[in-house]
Amino acid sequence: MRPHLVLDTGALLAYVKGSEHVGRHLADAADLASTAAIPAICLAEAYAEIHHDDHHYLDVLHTLPVVGVYDLTAGDCPIVGGLGSRTGRLGLGHAVFTALSNAALLLTSDPLDARRLLTADWPIEQV
Repeated sequence: MRPHLVLDTGALLAYVKGSEHVGRHLADAADLASTAAIPAICLAEAYAEIHHDDHHYLDVLHTLPVVGVYDLTAGDCPIVGGLGSRTGRLGLGHAVFTALSNAALLLTSDPLDARRLLTADWPIEQV
């Protein structure tokens, strides 16, 4: 099943801080019998940015039935690396790649950088 939503590092950090916006999107995915994608690089970046006492938020999030963690293959690396080099953020490159690969909405804390990598009409929401 293709996800209709991708959460980047900033969206994951917003979730850890209690963002109702991210929570509503996850609930919507469940209601639509869809999923939300978390790129593995974004998940790793989020773990790196939060205090270890808050790791349980991400530990639970990525195991929810509505969430899928998206890995990279060796063949994906040149594309994701190229996208990441344009913003200086590998996680955003992986999030954009995942959104493009699945025709999904990108939930991000940095819509301006994301917009540099996506077409003007691509669905992006800021958290």
